[in-house]
Amino acid sequence: MKLNRRDFLNSLSLSTLPFIPNPFSKEKENYSNNPPSFVRKDVGLLSKTDPDILSYQRAVAAMKNLPANDKRSWVSQANIHKNSCQHHIWFFLPWHRCYLYYFEQICRELSEDQNFALPYWNWTTTPKIPSTFWGGQNSLTDDTRVASPTSIASPHQIGASTIDKILNVKSFETFASGSSNGTTGHLEGSPHNYIHSGFVRGNMGKLKSAAFDPIFWLHHANIDRLWSVWNARGNNNSTDPAWLNEKFRNMFFDKNGNPVPSIGVSDVLTTNTLGYTYDDTEALASNQSFNSSFATAENLETTKTNSQTLVATSSVEVPLDLNDTFANKINTLRSGRTNSESDEIIKLYLEGVEVPAKRDIYLRVFINVKDAKEDVPDTDPVSVGTINFFEDDSNDTSGMHMHKKNSYVFEITDNVKRLVAEDNFNPKNLKVRVLAVSYDNPPMQHL
Repeated sequence: MKLNRRDFLNSLSLSTLPFIPNPFSKEKENYSNNPPSFVRKDVGLLSKTDPDILSYQRAVAAMKNLPANDKRSWVSQANIHKNSCQHHIWFFLPWHRCYLYYFEQICRELSEDQNFALPYWNWTTTPKIPSTFWGGQNSLTDDTRVASPTSIASPHQIGASTIDKILNVKSFETFASGSSNGTTGHLEGSPHNYIHSGFVRGNMGKLKSAAFDPIFWLHHANIDRLWSVWNARGNNNSTDPAWLNEKFRNMFFDKNGNPVPSIGVSDVLTTNTLGYTYDDTEALASNQSFNSSFATAENLETTKTNSQTLVATSSVEVPLDLNDTFANKINTLRSGRTNSESDEIIKLYLEGVEVPAKRDIYLRVFINVKDAKEDVPDTDPVSVGTINFFEDDSNDTSGMHMHKKNSYVFEITDNVKRLVAEDNFNPKNLKVRVLAVSYDNPPMQHL
């Protein structure tokens, strides 16, 4: 089915590119000196009578019954996301970690369960919205969802091979979103946005209403967990002072509804510091080991391209005007000198990607193909990744890093290495092709 959904790509570019105490919470200071007090568990492994499920139901019901002017109420907590969330920028992960941290404390207080830990929704192993989030009298249901109890999330978007590819990204800004306003990384632009706008939808599909759905909090707990796993695999967060020194002032509220004057990025670099951990972080971290020593090569300028219009099931090729520097880097890979300091991180930037009028398509990005097709497996070296859109329909994005046009960054180091090994790569003739795909017709993942 052909849909008139327009996406405009203005340009592309390619580049190769200590805990600081803050007394914002006495509880947090105590956590920093002790082992984690709380373990966040996989909701897919919890029964309907598990204490954390029952406590979450009680907490959400209590929050929904509070008056809207109570800062712990469901409306007030959801509106924090509407009014001040951080997206398409490198504060995406730490801001949401803070958001969940204080929400979890409120749940603990209102449920009267001081042992409560917010579960996470591992959509890779549980690709359906958990059954505990359905039912007429259940405080955890949301009648606006487009996904049904039997809907299954696309393995192409959230499958094991896709998530593993994201966890193997080495650069923080490519993994977590960039320092420049409107630059979206792998984790945010792909599985995060897909679950919001491509799968659950309804309230979850819009930035201004996403946190009204109780599944929102477990979705973001999983995003937070994946950040922890990425760190546990030996990857480092940014050390840029512009990131580390950022403060979130008067955005959150504690368990008593009092405003939190300030909490900074440097306060939330690890979950242990905040007194919690995940039930599988160490196991996942031990599954892989790799050399994380990479050199950053110089930027490579590309020519601007005219705006291109895409409709579902159509694709467009965008040529890159590459210089000799990039060719030299590829020759280094060909020579076999690809270990330790000689390795390069190669990044692909898609700039000026305009948000479609309706969120019923996503984009697949390919390199080195003449014709992009939906059935190309995501494990193929020509498959770079996906772009899903999670925006607000309103033009009022005050307080948020939201834009009608955004940039998306992909790390394609492994793609290029594999193509070079197959002798299937001409660095002077690299092509990028973008394919629009309808959510109603997702591609199959080949295992």
